Amino acid sequence: MQPPPRKVKLTQELKLCLTEQVAKLQSKHQQESELLEDIRNFIKQRAAIEKEYGQALQRLALQYLKKDIQRLKGENDNRSIYAVSKMIIESTNAAGQARVTASENFRNLGVEIVKTVRVKGAKT
Repeated sequence: MQPPPRKVKLTQELKLCLTEQVAKLQSKHQQESELLEDIRNFIKQRAAIEKEYGQALQRLALQYLKKDIQRLKGENDNRSIYAVSKMIIESTNAAGQARVTASENFRNLGVEIVKTVRVKGAKT
C-alpha cells in the first residue's frame, strides 16, 4: 500500500509556478534582445555594403565621364554614340548616388525601428 499523497501548501505551489513563469519570460526576453541585436548588426552591414557599392559606381562613372567630356566637345547630336554613352554614364552615376542615399536611409530607419521595438519591449 502506498502512503497518502502529501499535501503541498497552496502558496508554495503558486510561488513555484510564478518562479517558472518569470524564468520563461526572462529567457524569452533574452532571446528577443539577442535577435534585435542581430537585426541591428545585419542592417548596419547591409547598409555599409550598399553604400560602398554605390560609391564604387560613382567613382567608375566619374572616371568615364571625364573621358567622354573631352570627346563630346563639338558633339550636339543627341543620337550620336557619344551622347548615348554620356547618358549611360550619367545614369550610372545617378544610380550610384541613389544607392548611397538609400543605404543611409535604410540604416537610419533600421536603427530607429530596433530602438522603438526595444523601448516597447522594455515597457512590457
